[in-house]
Amino acid sequence: MKRLLGVVLVLFMACIPMNVQAQEVDLSFEYTGQKIEIENAEMYFTQSWERLDEAPTDCGIYNAWTSDREKIQFEINPKKVQVKVTYNKNWRESDPEEEKYLCDYVGDYEFKLRIDTDGNINSLDNYLGNYDFQFEPKNVKDVEVLKTKITHPDVEYVYSEDGISIYSDIDHVKPIELTHSNECGLFFNIA
Repeated sequence: MKRLLGVVLVLFMACIPMNVQAQEVDLSFEYTGQKIEIENAEMYFTQSWERLDEAPTDCGIYNAWTSDREKIQFEINPKKVQVKVTYNKNWRESDPEEEKYLCDYVGDYEFKLRIDTDGNINSLDNYLGNYDFQFEPKNVKDVEVLKTKITHPDVEYVYSEDGISIYSDIDHVKPIELTHSNECGLFFNIA
């Protein structure tokens, strides 16, 4: 019984919050590429109290020392950029892998997609942490592979990871799969 009471007491003590809180900032700004100046600020410092020559522009947590001898802690957060990822239906096996997906976003950014081993979509460049590219969908498994019609209305072909598949709505025509194929001509008659 004493052991059980001791175990319960240890679990209870371990589950009590430690009352450790993150230091709160006084002001919060979104990255704009411009200097973030605090009213009446005379000096600016990094979070580790290294003095800055001028008001900061990059993301991070900073301290400002005002003429009233008041310390104001503020942060500059990364600008969120929504990026819609779609499959490039003109992509071929011989094309570079980075051209497999297309990105649609508002703004003038240059970045390359990086697909990690789990299929998650990331950016190779985040502009020193000043931009937070938010990809939709977040994983290549969720990117819809678009179908492209060929000239005949009863036939369609689909590019996928496994190669090219050709389908027909006619009952007696079975799907044709072309694996490891580059540009090629395929001719057949559908009667």
